[in-house]
Amino acid sequence: MNDAIRISSPADILGFIPHTLGFAPRESFVFLTLCGNTLGATLRVDAPLFGDPAGFARSMVGYLAVDEQATSVLLAIYTDCAPAAAAQRPFHDHVEAVIQEKLFELMEGKTVIAIAHRLSTIAAMDRLIVLDKGKIVEQGSHAELVAAGGLYSELWARQSGGFLVEPEQTDSDVAAE
Repeated sequence: MNDAIRISSPADILGFIPHTLGFAPRESFVFLTLCGNTLGATLRVDAPLFGDPAGFARSMVGYLAVDEQATSVLLAIYTDCAPAAAAQRPFHDHVEAVIQEKLFELMEGKTVIAIAHRLSTIAAMDRLIVLDKGKIVEQGSHAELVAAGGLYSELWARQSGGFLVEPEQTDSDVAAE
């Protein structure tokens, strides 16, 4: 049966996955490979409650690599876990590891322009360019930019510290010490 499926929103995909699997996944990662507009392999795995995100990523990328015709991969995560206030999303480390595992393989020997909201996703790149209001304000490796103490260093400190920013001291605080 090769009937066409019309997908016009993420909800359509999320509704299609249980139909394909024959059950509604819970605490699961579901990977769908695509070749252009054609669905390929569907892989459902239990969400990793513990363990090594990098090892999980290597396993998933290995399974997905079997579909040699795939030109893209869609990942849906089914979970009842909700992030605590100011915390990262459930399974964030595992998702980031999957992305990095495949990205580094694909980027080998190429120039890549990557835009990321999490600096840890791009920290291993050879050269980072920091833009502020459309202008280049810094460039260098992760280590160079952190050591420079500029905008990148400030953002890195916020993100690697769990998005918590120390409140600034006021003059009255200083006088009290």
